[in-house]
Amino acid sequence: MASSSLQTGNRIHSAAGTTTLGELVAAFAVKISAHAESAALALIGTSPVELIAAAAWLAQTQTDGLILPADRLSPELQARLTERGYALVDLDSGAITPAVKNLTPKPGRVSLLTSGTTGEPKIVEHTWDTLFTMARVKGGRAANWLLTYQPGTYAWWQMVTMALFLPEQSLTVTAERTPVALTQAAIAHGVTAISATPTFWRMVLLQFSPDELRALPVRQLTLGGEAVDQPILDRLRAQFPDATLTHIYASSEAGAAIVVRDGREGFPGEWLSASEAAADSPQLQIREGILWIRSPYATQADWMCSGDLCEVRDGRVIILGREQSTFINVGGAKVPAHEVERVLRAHPAVMWCRVGRRKAPLLGELVIADIVFKSPDARVPDAELTRFCGERLSEHMVPRFWNVLAAIPATENLKTKLN
Repeated sequence: MASSSLQTGNRIHSAAGTTTLGELVAAFAVKISAHAESAALALIGTSPVELIAAAAWLAQTQTDGLILPADRLSPELQARLTERGYALVDLDSGAITPAVKNLTPKPGRVSLLTSGTTGEPKIVEHTWDTLFTMARVKGGRAANWLLTYQPGTYAWWQMVTMALFLPEQSLTVTAERTPVALTQAAIAHGVTAISATPTFWRMVLLQFSPDELRALPVRQLTLGGEAVDQPILDRLRAQFPDATLTHIYASSEAGAAIVVRDGREGFPGEWLSASEAAADSPQLQIREGILWIRSPYATQADWMCSGDLCEVRDGRVIILGREQSTFINVGGAKVPAHEVERVLRAHPAVMWCRVGRRKAPLLGELVIADIVFKSPDARVPDAELTRFCGERLSEHMVPRFWNVLAAIPATENLKTKLN
């Protein structure tokens, strides 16, 4: 991707003010000049604006690189990166940690670290062509996007490449990436588009009133990073009736594969690929209940196993959750945690839930549930939740223990903590 494709007039809004992408990348080029000759660079910092500038510089120079927020750099990860061949540049102090071995540079290679939600973070190699999934978008309307994702992750790169390469796409960023700080910044800077996880929106809906959220002039809402269910789609539609509502399925390895705009969870069953034709577009298959993907934005050309369990309901393919953590063994019967969560989310008082297991004599495991209610006033007794589930689930699937939480437990990337 040529450096001339950078949209240098696009703007970045932050608490420090507004600046253009061109101004940012010019200043960053001066700062990084002492290290620009290194074969491959891991650029590490704390400033969200400077990390965007670093991304623009990588694109402009085609430097082989990786971007990481400083709070993700553990001693173990530092050792992995230097042994892989990256020189580590601390953007805050200017210090450099040299690579342990030489890495043959690949111009235009962009590596990223997976979120680690389901295991040890992995280093995944992309190019600008696989990261920039909106290259075919023409004539889109101007937008000011709220950047909610953790720097350096795949979802962050999706937003940043849009600001780098599509005209009239601005980003609003905050130093503190909490739902409250992000929402306050969105209101202050007149954000018109937000891409975020369902967990982010559940936390926002808990902490802001409907009247407060009406101050957001949003025209586009995009959900991703987690399974998107009907209750959160319905709540966002009710709160923002005039906004376009989209949800996306993507991963660091498979790239962006599914984009749904009809306001319903899952995706149409007819999108499943019967053959391996049309290899220039994402293809989808279900094999033994697991979603498989082949995408031009993936890190490999062949079919990839997503690890996500799916089922077809009324012509829709519903993505249920990770294959390895979705069942609880109650007395030899497998309880699908996602099905219990689906029922609980339908309760009018429940904003969020997480179903897990507790070891038990004789039965092996029992179903437990963490609950966050829509408000303290909305709280209902445990017996009401038990009754509600008992009317909709088999007896062995009903949670036996209820744990009411004051807030939704979330990761650094504003996804629900799995445990």
